[in-house]
Amino acid sequence: MHTARSVAGFSLYRAGVLPSLDPRTFDPPALDPPIWRQRTQIVQPTESISAALARAEPGSEVIVEPGEYRERITLRDDVRLVSRVPRGATIRLPATASDAQPEPAVIALGLARSEFAGFRIVGDAKTPLGVGILVADSSLSLVDVEVWGATTAAISFAGATTARLVGSEIHDNPGTALAVGAGAAPVITQNVFRRNGMSQRTSGTFTIEKGATPLFQRNVFLGVGPEVFTAFDQPGRAKLKSENWFLRR
Repeated sequence: MHTARSVAGFSLYRAGVLPSLDPRTFDPPALDPPIWRQRTQIVQPTESISAALARAEPGSEVIVEPGEYRERITLRDDVRLVSRVPRGATIRLPATASDAQPEPAVIALGLARSEFAGFRIVGDAKTPLGVGILVADSSLSLVDVEVWGATTAAISFAGATTARLVGSEIHDNPGTALAVGAGAAPVITQNVFRRNGMSQRTSGTFTIEKGATPLFQRNVFLGVGPEVFTAFDQPGRAKLKSENWFLRR
């Protein structure tokens, strides 16, 4: 079951369920047999998400109750991690995190069948955040996540990554909104981007390396135009403009 809210004339999907997308441009992982079976763990605010993930069996899910969780999380393959209340669970790095070496809050390495849904990832002066989500060589789904306060990148896609970012909100990050490395081909659809790349030390609002092939469709970009995608040529920026919404104030 899912709910939706309208932004700029289209729907953002919530509650960790992938929307029905055009099969010509979006190819979700096969769900037959179902990835997520009946094995479920519930995590309370006084407990550890990482500990629950360590116990999780392939094909199971970890449901997190609302609250703040100060830990660094490494996702598991074939395990669904979901906030029971959309964006009700907030992840911050531990208090020992250093501003000199800001680190990722959520890490996905070499995953083929996983989902991360419904979380807020937050950084601020008291708890520095380098990268909100680091995804490398993975094809997991990131659904209805909110990331703000990242000093390097809200989400970084590296290696042979074909991950999907769906129905999420990336905003108020001093660093770049998305860093897409060479060889990465993420699908970025039905998200909202606003006030990113605000630091003078940031190379741009979106950082896309040569050899990366991200697909942007049905997103809303507030306060910027296609010109912020400096890695794209003129036809590429024209395609971006025709398949997304760029709203200037």
